[in-house]
Order: sequence, then C-alpha cells, then structure tokens
Amino acid sequence: MRRKSPISQAAINKADKSEAGLAAKTPARALVEYGLTIAAFLSLNATLNMTNRWVLGVYGFKFPIFLTMAHLTFGFIALAPLMAFPQFANKHRNTLTSHWKGIACVGVFKVANIVANNASLVLISLSLNQIIRSGIPIVTAFLGILIEKTVPTGFEVLSLVVLTAGVVLSIWEGSLSGSTTGISIAVTSTFCGAAMLNFSGKVLKEDIDVIRLTFYTAPVSVAILVPFFFARELQPLLTYWSELENGMVVAYLLLGGFNAVLYNITHYRVIQITSSTATPVIGMIKVVGVVILSAFLLGESSIFTIRMVVGCTLAVLGFTMYSYASLEARRRKNPTIYMRQPDASEGAAHGGKSDAARDAMSSPLLRQPTGHAAV
Repeated sequence: MRRKSPISQAAINKADKSEAGLAAKTPARALVEYGLTIAAFLSLNATLNMTNRWVLGVYGFKFPIFLTMAHLTFGFIALAPLMAFPQFANKHRNTLTSHWKGIACVGVFKVANIVANNASLVLISLSLNQIIRSGIPIVTAFLGILIEKTVPTGFEVLSLVVLTAGVVLSIWEGSLSGSTTGISIAVTSTFCGAAMLNFSGKVLKEDIDVIRLTFYTAPVSVAILVPFFFARELQPLLTYWSELENGMVVAYLLLGGFNAVLYNITHYRVIQITSSTATPVIGMIKVVGVVILSAFLLGESSIFTIRMVVGCTLAVLGFTMYSYASLEARRRKNPTIYMRQPDASEGAAHGGKSDAARDAMSSPLLRQPTGHAAV
C-alpha cells in the first residue's frame, strides 16, 4: 500500500501560487521603494539647500557652523523620544559597545567633509570645487576596498571613470583657478566624504538601522564643531541676535532642522538599499540632470556648448553602465535556482520513484534562493 504524503496536492498548489505571487510582487515593491527613497533623497537635498540658502543669504545668517550644529541638534532632540521606546532602548548598550568605532568614524568624517568643503569655497571657485568633488564615486569605490572589503569590478571602475569625466565636462566653465591650499582642502573634503559613505555602508550592514545611525552620529558631529563655533562664530552670533528684528529666521532654522533630519535618514537609507558607491553616483547624475533641465526649461540652451553636450552624454552613459554593473553584481550574489517539477510522463517513465519523492521534488521549499534576498 502506497503511503500518502502528509502534504496534500491542494496545499502544494496553494504554496506554488503563493510563491509565484511573491516572485511577481516583491521585485515590483522593491523597485517602488527604491524609486520613492531616491526621489525623497534628491527632493530633501534640494529643499535643504534652498532653505540654507534662504537663511544664509536672505536673512544674512552668516553662521554656517552654528547652522550645521542646529540641524544636528534638532535631529537628535526630535529622535530622542523615539529612541526611548523599548525596541530601540534595549539595543543602545549593545550597539554602542560593539559599533562605537564605526559610528564615531561616520560622525567625524561627516563633519570633516562639511567643514573642509566650506573652507575650500573661500579659496577656490565653486566650479573647481565641484570638479574636484565629482571624483567622490571613484574615491568611495577604492576606499571601500579597505573599509568595507568590497572590490569593484573592472567594468564598475570604467563606468565610474566615464561618469566622472562626463560630470567634469558638464560643469567645467572653461578655466580653472584657485590656490593650492584651496585645492588641497577640497581634495581632503572629497576623501572625508567618501570615507563617511564607506563607514556608513559598513555600519548599516551590522544590525544598525538608519534612524539609530542618525541619532548616534549627531552628538559626535556636534562635539567636533563646538570648538570651531566658539572660536569663529560665538561673538558675531551674539551680536546678530541682539540686533535681530525679524523672527522669521528662527522659523527657517526649525524648518531646516526638520528637513535635515529627514534628509539624513533618507541619505543613510539610500546607502543601505544601494551601496556606498552608488549613492554619490546618484548625486552626480542629479548634477547633470540640473544642467540639462536648466538648458531646456530655463531658456539657457544658448550656453549649452558642445563640451557640455559631450559631458552630459558621457555622464548618462557612465550612469547606465554602472547601473548595469550593479544589477549584474546583485544577480551573481543572489542567484535563484529553481528545480524543475517533473511532469506526469516523467513520473511514468521512472516508476521506481515513490509518491513521496515526487512530492518532495515538487515542494516549493526546494525552490528557494541560494543566497540572501536583496534588500
């Protein structure tokens, strides 16, 4: 007498349909999440820049160090009540004990990147500053070998070189001028920004979510900025507040702080769902997108030179190449092997196999990914 399998055919069919449904929906949902996160990242970056420009320019709030400290402090205070919930509070001790070095590195390199970048703008032009910083994707990829232990493929390196060359041609104004000291500071800022991305990518792989990383790194960055604030901005700021007549600047500081905390969270999330190298790649293609949009939407097509056309074309080509390389790397890292279900004719031809064996071969449990699913 043949023994019946404990798993009924109806249950197997239901499992197969469920698996097919997940296979159909999961990539779509992941794609939607990626798209919304990246869109939020770019939008918050744009609005944060506009808010800062409004405060620093329109209201004459010439205190960038205090502005950065205010944004970071606002984020820390805003997230503090959330961090008191048990699902977060119970992890603080273990997280800080195990990963304090990585968290400290993120905070240190983040603020070093900001300070060095602002200092370089005093000595060199914005165009030269952007040209130097366009190399962040390449620097991030190579620092990733040391920090994250990720080795880029030759095709990825080529795509980053093409992208960087395209961005440089797109934003180059035809001449380069600036002091050697300013160039050195801008290069330092580039390396600090890349290191911040790499350490963020490393820490986010170690059971730390983006909200906790935002919360933990804020006091580290503020502590580093405090001496610079006391040395350069304290007395001028006190004078500014004593003469202030329009209180709207306070409202814009609060608005900027709210914007900054959302931007930091989405920034870390983009690093988490893509990679530390892919994040500046997205930022670079945003720069090219602004150049193209300004040419066609703002009536600046007359200044859109052949060099800029070539640069934008190379940048888009490099972005496409890197996107393809990233997708191929994910496919190789997470291959999905599906065992073919034998049909009735095969079952008849191999009559020696039991029903249990055929049921086992048809079980969806044997058709699982061999690696972890891509986040």
